[in-house]
Amino acid sequence: MTTGLHRNAATVPKLKSTSLPASGDVVRKATHRYRMKPNSDDVVYLDDYAISDAAAMFEADHDVEHRKRFDFPSDFVPSLEHSERVIRQWMEARKTGTQYAYAVRDTNTSCLLGGCEIRPKDSATANLSYWTYRDHRGRGIATRAVSIACRVAAQLGITRLEILVDKDNIASQRVATSNDFIQSGELDGRLYYFCNPVARF
Repeated sequence: MTTGLHRNAATVPKLKSTSLPASGDVVRKATHRYRMKPNSDDVVYLDDYAISDAAAMFEADHDVEHRKRFDFPSDFVPSLEHSERVIRQWMEARKTGTQYAYAVRDTNTSCLLGGCEIRPKDSATANLSYWTYRDHRGRGIATRAVSIACRVAAQLGITRLEILVDKDNIASQRVATSNDFIQSGELDGRLYYFCNPVARF
């Protein structure tokens, strides 16, 4: 997983919400199962978060490694209410084009495996963060999710996608380099990676 304050509110420039692949572009497979044709491969797909995902997020918030990478407050106490609130915030942010949080799901079962987030900094630059829940790590899930997220960023017109990774987070560094991100120095004490997703697609 990368580091990133994906759960904290921030003021960022708005992108046109119409440029985001809309939920109308997805194909309903079953109750609460959506498969976005542009946002999938044969293993995982990116989907909107739903309130029903709160239980899995609540469980993930007990993971010390997850909290460490995303700078949770030291006094943070996981709760179902907190997870539901975060999901609602993500839903509202998507409408305004200030933040695009995606659930990463298994293409066969729709099981929630992790997530990723594109957070625009301006009209052409965005930060990308990603995470895989504990029981699904070591399977290349994040690498696949980031590849798809780059495709989404290109659709949004993002020409510079940035990732910040802790120096000791070797797995996340591999995810970045496997997706052709270039490491270029440090920022805020973390390794700084970037790529041009439009050039990739």
